[in-house]
Amino acid sequence: MKLLFVEAKAKKDVAKGLEKNISKTNCKKIGLIATVQFANQLPLIKKLLQKKGFKVFIGKPKGPAVLEGQILGCDVSAALSVEKEVECFLYIGTGDFHPTGLLAKTSKPIYVYNPFTENLKLLPEAEKQKLWKRKVLMLAKFKDAKTIGILVSTKPGQFCATAENIKEKLEKQGKKVYLFVCDSITNAELMNFPHVGAWVNTACPRIAEDEFSRPLVNAADLDL
Repeated sequence: MKLLFVEAKAKKDVAKGLEKNISKTNCKKIGLIATVQFANQLPLIKKLLQKKGFKVFIGKPKGPAVLEGQILGCDVSAALSVEKEVECFLYIGTGDFHPTGLLAKTSKPIYVYNPFTENLKLLPEAEKQKLWKRKVLMLAKFKDAKTIGILVSTKPGQFCATAENIKEKLEKQGKKVYLFVCDSITNAELMNFPHVGAWVNTACPRIAEDEFSRPLVNAADLDL
Protein backbone atom coordinates (compact mmCIF):
# COMPACT_ATOMS: atom_id res chain seq x y z
CA MET A 1 0.00 0.00 0.00
CA LYS A 2 1.36 3.40 -0.98
CA LEU A 3 1.59 6.12 1.65
CA LEU A 4 1.35 9.88 1.26
CA PHE A 5 2.85 12.05 3.99
CA VAL A 6 1.48 15.60 4.20
CA GLU A 7 3.10 18.25 6.38
CA ALA A 8 0.62 19.71 8.87
CA LYS A 9 1.79 23.26 9.65
CA ALA A 10 0.49 25.06 12.72
CA LYS A 11 -0.99 28.52 12.15
CA LYS A 12 0.02 29.71 15.61
CA ASP A 13 2.67 32.45 15.50
CA VAL A 14 5.50 31.18 17.70
CA ALA A 15 7.80 34.20 17.67
CA LYS A 16 5.57 36.68 19.54
CA GLY A 17 4.98 34.49 22.57
CA LEU A 18 8.54 33.20 22.65
CA GLU A 19 9.94 36.72 22.68
CA LYS A 20 8.28 37.33 26.06
CA ASN A 21 9.76 34.15 27.59
CA ILE A 22 13.22 33.67 26.09
CA SER A 23 14.92 35.61 28.91
CA LYS A 24 14.22 32.59 31.17
CA THR A 25 16.98 30.60 29.45
CA ASN A 26 20.48 30.55 30.92
CA CYS A 27 22.43 30.12 27.70
CA LYS A 28 23.47 32.22 24.72
CA LYS A 29 24.17 29.50 22.16
CA ILE A 30 20.92 27.75 21.30
CA GLY A 31 20.10 24.77 19.13
CA LEU A 32 16.58 25.09 17.71
CA ILE A 33 14.45 21.96 17.25
CA ALA A 34 10.76 21.39 16.57
CA THR A 35 8.13 18.95 15.39
CA VAL A 36 6.97 19.16 11.78
CA GLN A 37 4.08 21.47 12.76
CA PHE A 38 6.48 24.27 13.69
CA ALA A 39 9.65 23.44 11.72
CA ASN A 40 8.78 25.94 8.98
CA GLN A 41 8.88 28.78 11.56
CA LEU A 42 12.39 27.98 12.80
CA PRO A 43 14.20 30.39 10.38
CA LEU A 44 12.01 33.27 11.61
CA ILE A 45 12.57 32.29 15.25
CA LYS A 46 16.30 32.15 14.57
CA LYS A 47 16.29 35.74 13.28
CA LEU A 48 14.33 36.91 16.33
CA LEU A 49 16.76 35.29 18.76
CA GLN A 50 19.78 36.59 16.87
CA LYS A 51 18.46 40.15 17.21
CA LYS A 52 18.36 39.57 20.96
CA GLY A 53 22.02 38.56 21.03
CA PHE A 54 21.72 34.78 20.89
CA LYS A 55 23.79 32.54 18.63
CA VAL A 56 21.37 30.11 17.04
CA PHE A 57 21.99 26.81 15.27
CA ILE A 58 19.55 24.66 13.28
CA GLY A 59 20.86 21.21 12.45
CA LYS A 60 20.14 18.88 9.54
CA PRO A 61 18.64 15.44 10.28
CA LYS A 62 20.36 12.26 9.19
CA GLY A 63 17.51 9.81 9.83
CA PRO A 64 13.80 9.59 8.97
CA ALA A 65 13.20 13.31 9.68
CA VAL A 66 13.52 15.44 6.54
CA LEU A 67 13.28 19.11 7.58
CA GLU A 68 16.06 21.19 9.13
CA GLY A 69 15.62 21.30 12.88
CA GLN A 70 12.90 18.64 12.79
CA ILE A 71 12.98 15.85 15.36
CA LEU A 72 10.88 12.71 15.65
CA GLY A 73 10.35 10.38 18.57
CA CYS A 74 12.95 8.06 17.03
CA ASP A 75 15.19 10.60 15.29
CA VAL A 76 16.92 13.46 17.10
CA SER A 77 19.88 13.61 14.70
CA ALA A 78 19.10 17.22 13.74
CA ALA A 79 19.82 18.26 17.32
CA LEU A 80 22.88 16.05 17.72
CA SER A 81 24.41 17.47 14.52
CA VAL A 82 24.87 20.85 16.27
CA GLU A 83 25.36 19.57 19.83
CA LYS A 84 29.01 20.66 20.00
CA GLU A 85 28.13 24.19 18.96
CA VAL A 86 25.40 24.92 21.52
CA GLU A 87 25.00 25.42 25.26
CA CYS A 88 21.37 24.31 25.30
CA PHE A 89 18.49 23.23 23.07
CA LEU A 90 15.15 24.99 22.61
CA TYR A 91 12.32 22.71 21.53
CA ILE A 92 9.22 24.22 19.92
CA GLY A 93 6.14 22.02 20.23
CA THR A 94 3.54 20.52 22.54
CA GLY A 95 4.19 17.81 25.12
CA ASP A 96 7.45 16.28 26.30
CA PHE A 97 7.55 13.11 24.21
CA HIS A 98 9.83 14.40 21.44
CA PRO A 99 12.36 16.36 23.56
CA THR A 100 12.56 13.47 26.04
CA GLY A 101 14.02 11.39 23.21
CA LEU A 102 16.86 13.91 23.02
CA LEU A 103 17.22 14.07 26.80
CA ALA A 104 18.66 10.55 26.88
CA LYS A 105 21.30 11.39 24.26
CA THR A 106 22.75 14.73 25.34
CA SER A 107 24.14 16.37 28.47
CA LYS A 108 22.97 19.81 27.32
CA PRO A 109 19.92 21.44 28.98
CA ILE A 110 16.69 21.24 26.99
CA TYR A 111 14.09 24.01 27.16
CA VAL A 112 10.56 23.24 26.01
CA TYR A 113 8.34 26.00 24.65
CA ASN A 114 4.64 25.31 24.09
CA PRO A 115 3.37 27.88 21.54
CA PHE A 116 -0.27 27.47 22.57
CA THR A 117 0.16 27.95 26.32
CA GLU A 118 3.20 30.22 25.79
CA ASN A 119 4.91 28.35 28.62
CA LEU A 120 8.70 27.86 28.66
CA LYS A 121 10.20 25.23 30.96
CA LEU A 122 13.40 23.28 31.48
CA LEU A 123 13.23 19.49 31.25
CA PRO A 124 14.28 18.12 34.67
CA GLU A 125 17.58 16.27 35.05
CA ALA A 126 15.74 13.73 37.20
CA GLU A 127 13.91 12.49 34.10
CA LYS A 128 17.23 11.70 32.40
CA GLN A 129 18.39 9.74 35.46
CA LYS A 130 15.13 7.82 35.44
CA LEU A 131 15.59 6.79 31.80
CA TRP A 132 19.22 5.79 32.40
CA LYS A 133 18.42 3.66 35.46
CA ARG A 134 15.60 1.92 33.61
CA LYS A 135 17.86 1.04 30.69
CA VAL A 136 20.59 -0.36 32.97
CA LEU A 137 18.03 -2.47 34.85
CA MET A 138 16.49 -3.88 31.65
CA LEU A 139 19.91 -4.78 30.22
CA ALA A 140 20.85 -6.60 33.44
CA LYS A 141 17.65 -8.64 33.35
CA PHE A 142 18.09 -9.30 29.63
CA LYS A 143 21.49 -10.92 30.19
CA ASP A 144 19.93 -13.50 32.52
CA ALA A 145 17.25 -14.54 30.00
CA LYS A 146 17.77 -17.86 28.20
CA THR A 147 15.14 -17.43 25.48
CA ILE A 148 15.06 -14.22 23.43
CA GLY A 149 12.48 -12.82 21.02
CA ILE A 150 13.65 -10.30 18.41
CA LEU A 151 10.87 -7.92 17.35
CA VAL A 152 10.81 -6.75 13.73
CA SER A 153 8.16 -4.20 12.76
CA THR A 154 6.33 -4.11 9.43
CA LYS A 155 5.56 -0.41 9.83
CA PRO A 156 7.13 1.84 7.15
CA GLY A 157 10.58 3.08 8.14
CA GLN A 158 10.96 0.70 11.07
CA PHE A 159 12.18 -2.48 9.37
CA CYS A 160 15.55 -3.65 10.71
CA ALA A 161 17.82 -5.39 8.22
CA THR A 162 20.24 -6.52 10.97
CA ALA A 163 17.78 -8.68 12.93
CA GLU A 164 19.27 -11.90 11.53
CA ASN A 165 22.76 -10.71 12.48
CA ILE A 166 21.61 -9.98 16.04
CA LYS A 167 20.03 -13.43 16.19
CA GLU A 168 23.29 -15.13 15.18
CA LYS A 169 25.34 -13.22 17.77
CA LEU A 170 22.91 -14.02 20.59
CA GLU A 171 22.85 -17.70 19.61
CA LYS A 172 26.65 -17.77 19.88
CA GLN A 173 26.16 -16.66 23.48
CA GLY A 174 24.10 -19.81 24.07
CA LYS A 175 20.66 -18.19 23.94
CA LYS A 176 17.65 -19.62 22.13
CA VAL A 177 16.42 -16.91 19.76
CA TYR A 178 13.24 -16.40 17.74
CA LEU A 179 12.30 -13.70 15.24
CA PHE A 180 8.85 -12.11 15.57
CA VAL A 181 7.45 -10.00 12.72
CA CYS A 182 4.61 -7.76 13.84
CA ASP A 183 2.72 -4.57 13.12
CA SER A 184 2.04 -3.33 16.66
CA ILE A 185 4.22 -4.04 19.69
CA THR A 186 2.23 -4.10 22.93
CA ASN A 187 2.59 -5.90 26.22
CA ALA A 188 -0.70 -7.72 25.62
CA GLU A 189 0.62 -9.16 22.34
CA LEU A 190 3.96 -10.22 23.82
CA MET A 191 2.27 -11.99 26.73
CA ASN A 192 1.01 -14.56 24.19
CA PHE A 193 4.56 -15.98 24.20
CA PRO A 194 5.27 -16.92 27.84
CA HIS A 195 8.32 -19.00 26.89
CA VAL A 196 10.21 -15.84 25.83
CA GLY A 197 12.24 -14.46 28.75
CA ALA A 198 13.27 -11.13 27.19
CA TRP A 199 12.81 -9.10 24.01
CA VAL A 200 15.00 -7.16 21.61
CA ASN A 201 13.30 -4.22 19.95
CA THR A 202 14.51 -3.34 16.44
CA ALA A 203 11.65 -0.92 15.71
CA CYS A 204 11.13 2.58 17.13
CA PRO A 205 13.49 2.90 20.14
CA ARG A 206 10.87 4.79 22.13
CA ILE A 207 8.87 1.56 22.46
CA ALA A 208 11.34 0.48 25.15
CA GLU A 209 10.03 3.30 27.37
CA ASP A 210 6.62 1.59 27.64
CA GLU A 211 5.82 -0.85 30.42
CA PHE A 212 6.31 -4.53 29.60
CA SER A 213 5.96 -7.62 31.78
CA ARG A 214 9.32 -8.96 30.60
CA PRO A 215 12.58 -7.11 29.87
CA LEU A 216 12.59 -5.30 26.52
CA VAL A 217 15.78 -3.62 25.29
CA ASN A 218 16.68 -1.75 22.13
CA ALA A 219 19.00 -3.44 19.65
CA ALA A 220 21.26 -0.35 19.67
CA ASP A 221 21.87 -0.79 23.42
CA LEU A 222 23.15 -4.35 23.13
CA ASP A 223 26.90 -4.89 23.43
CA LEU A 224 27.28 -7.59 20.76
